[in-house]
Amino acid sequence: PPTLVVGAGPQRPAAGTVSAGTAQAPVNQVTLSASGEAIGVTGVTVTAGGSVNDPTGVVGVRLYLDNGTTAGVVDAGDSLLAGPLTYRAANGTVSFSGSPLTVGAQGTTATLLVTYDFSAAGVSNGQTVTAGVTAVSGTGQTSLSAASVSGVPVGGNVLSVAVGGGLTVTSGPRNPAGQTVLSGTVRVPVLQVALQAGPQEDLLVTSLRLTQ
Repeated sequence: PPTLVVGAGPQRPAAGTVSAGTAQAPVNQVTLSASGEAIGVTGVTVTAGGSVNDPTGVVGVRLYLDNGTTAGVVDAGDSLLAGPLTYRAANGTVSFSGSPLTVGAQGTTATLLVTYDFSAAGVSNGQTVTAGVTAVSGTGQTSLSAASVSGVPVGGNVLSVAVGGGLTVTSGPRNPAGQTVLSGTVRVPVLQVALQAGPQEDLLVTSLRLTQ
């Protein structure tokens, strides 16, 4: 009988931090090993977890065949199988389907990559997300029988969202008032500004433009 074994991918994203606004951020990777006959993968379900409000914080969920140059990240060689889809509820599910999404030859292992597009504004600093592959379905390409699937769910590691720190520019407390200066005077104070970094991270000011 057709058999499909699901496992955690060798480049499954480790727990870490992802920046708000990041597109196609890897959130889970799974392997699909086919035996008995070639198997067409017809469905993959991804279930969200964590504190992010997924309908507003995750604006796209994609499923890739991770067959590119660099495993574990999206590159030009990867094949987009389905998506983007969106969540309708926090900690909800999205279901990718196809007839089939991809075909695994008998005795081979395919690697799938799940990615998120994160909203830049719909998340807060320190919120968390996970993406578990909770169901997979397939059909034998010779027998047309439903594949026996084992190994799910495959949970995703916890990712924390980082919202970039802002920089607030205001007039300084000793900003010079209007005045008359003599021609040839040097080092005359003409402007004072205060720069206040947000609480999320240190900021490096790399440029300052003055306009007369």
